Amino acid sequence: MGDASIDRAYLSLIAAQVHAYSPELHAEIQRALSTGDAGDIAIARAKVRKWEAADKLNVAATQSDTTDGPAVGFRWRLDGNIIQETMQPAAWRMVNYLWQQQDRSATFDSLKVPVYEDAEHIADADAFGSLRRAANGYFEAHGVPWRVGIKKTVVSLTAAE
Repeated sequence: MGDASIDRAYLSLIAAQVHAYSPELHAEIQRALSTGDAGDIAIARAKVRKWEAADKLNVAATQSDTTDGPAVGFRWRLDGNIIQETMQPAAWRMVNYLWQQQDRSATFDSLKVPVYEDAEHIADADAFGSLRRAANGYFEAHGVPWRVGIKKTVVSLTAAE
């Protein structure tokens, strides 16, 4: 079996898993599989590798932790229990990164790679505001005592009052 066949088989297997976390990547995988073009498949496989590497960093950051905070699979651990509903993935990546910072805050620029996996991504107050609303909505819905705030170009995670 050649590399392209292996990549095609792998993309077929991972497509369902990716769908829950990255609909955009899922759509790209489906396009590559439908065209059957070796170049499209190779590009999709490279993007999956990048996604897997970022996800492994997120998993490594939270897997050994049994205290409250970010949990594997875009979830949150509260009172030692993992909330089964997932947070919007980009919002989770933002909160996960903030959680790991000593002061639980970061600038827009420093969040681009952890959240969007792209240092050149155009991310402004509107983009981070949308992620803030998603994270805070999740927190409020599940009684998580944390809130995301934005002041100028800094995003912070603070205990809810």
